[in-house]
Amino acid sequence: MIALPGWDSLESVGRWVTFWEIMMIIILAALVGAEVFHFKYNHRLNVLIAAREDKAKNDADAAEARRKTEVGALQNQLSEADKKVAELEKRQPYWQLTQAQESSLRFAFQQGNPGQELKIEIIRGDQFGRAIADKINEIATSAHWRIETRRESDFAGSIPFGISVTLNFSMGNPRQTPPGVGALIQAIKDAGLGPEPGPIPDNLIPVDAIGLRIGRKPFP
Repeated sequence: MIALPGWDSLESVGRWVTFWEIMMIIILAALVGAEVFHFKYNHRLNVLIAAREDKAKNDADAAEARRKTEVGALQNQLSEADKKVAELEKRQPYWQLTQAQESSLRFAFQQGNPGQELKIEIIRGDQFGRAIADKINEIATSAHWRIETRRESDFAGSIPFGISVTLNFSMGNPRQTPPGVGALIQAIKDAGLGPEPGPIPDNLIPVDAIGLRIGRKPFP
């Protein structure tokens, strides 16, 4: 058997017994203290995690509420804009081509080359301009012109009136304009279809195309 320090002395063994009893009490007290502190810190950890989750949820709810408020405000603005557009359309003077104006334009289109490309531009949301564009499309197609697209524009600067011929001058002022331009301009003048028959620069159409810009009803 291994002999420990003071193993054969009554006094020494007594002191070691007392020492280890005190150590057990200290260790037990430390264990109880550690358990108490572990419980408190674990509880605090759960409280902080819950607080962080609540804050994240509150922030997300607030962001969603702000988004809904902003979307609602934008929807109200769009609704008001739609109402204003509808009101303006109600106030807009009724406009359609007369038989004489259609005949004048029909003759002008017949002066151009078959297959000539025509680009039509109207004011966005203009119902009368759209109807006139459809009629011009029909007239030009019967003269074998090629209608590629119809463009709707906002014209934030100034609203055009009447019908104007547009050309692409991005390559410089051409010496020879496409056939039919002069006849169209003259027809617009003679029919009283626009205060500015053109040609007006429009770099959004092809260089060899002819454009027609349809605005509000021209003043008499």
